[in-house]
Amino acid sequence: MPDHDFAELAARVAAMASVPAAELTPGTPISDLALDSMTTVEMVVGLQEDYDIILSRDDFTGVRTLGDLAALIWSRLPGATEELSRG
Repeated sequence: MPDHDFAELAARVAAMASVPAAELTPGTPISDLALDSMTTVEMVVGLQEDYDIILSRDDFTGVRTLGDLAALIWSRLPGATEELSRG
């Protein structure tokens, strides 16, 4: 994962999922958050707004953990392709 702040993402997800951020790790399965479909949509929209990115349903095909979600978000941030090519 690039040098982005997972703790910041965890805090945002925790607020939307009503769970303590300290309990969230990159390995936390998203299914463990027990989000209903409306909360999931609200979380995705909120993350898109927070990070100024666009995510589609297809983007989530391989997203199983919060680490996967973080990697997806980081890959969409401005300059992400430059970071990956330097990687």
